[in-house]
Amino acid sequence: MRQAVRSGRRAVLAAVLVMLATSDRSQRIYGLGQADPGHSIEAEVKGTLKPGYQISATGLTWDVDISEDGTLRQAAEQLAGKQVIVRGKYAERNDGPRVRRILTARALEPAAETERREYVDVTVRGTLRVGVVAIGGETTGATITAGPVTWELELDGRQRELAVRLNGSTALVSGPIRPVGGVEVRNRTILTVRRIQ
Repeated sequence: MRQAVRSGRRAVLAAVLVMLATSDRSQRIYGLGQADPGHSIEAEVKGTLKPGYQISATGLTWDVDISEDGTLRQAAEQLAGKQVIVRGKYAERNDGPRVRRILTARALEPAAETERREYVDVTVRGTLRVGVVAIGGETTGATITAGPVTWELELDGRQRELAVRLNGSTALVSGPIRPVGGVEVRNRTILTVRRIQ
């Protein structure tokens, strides 16, 4: 009898632990470096700062996390509705079927009128892959992965030669990103490479 009660308690405990683990998935913030401590994504975004601390640029919307810095919060309140530049570390939060882009801000400043209209520039340290295939051929054939984030790379001929040599290793890639819609793959993010090393 005691054995049956103990087994029942273990089964209930195991079920509770499984429920807690799976319910937590929808709220998990995917900081970078979980797969490899050397992986990271730094971003600079120029766009309009919206109420609730969001910034939109090039068809992407980012939540701006300024919760840890009172000075940035004050600046954000003064700059709401205006063109700004935000710099910081990129992460993602998986909210069910939707992925939220989160930029933990280190700097927030008004944008000068003479600069590019709006942009998202990133620097990614992650695993480079070349020879990637996708359903319907909807791929550039090269990707960079940092933690749970994988973006496609648009490379010129010289960059592709270097990427082939770096295939499967950690690389540093920088350039602007943009969203692209497809038939088979609905939401793709393309990083147009300016620098690769």
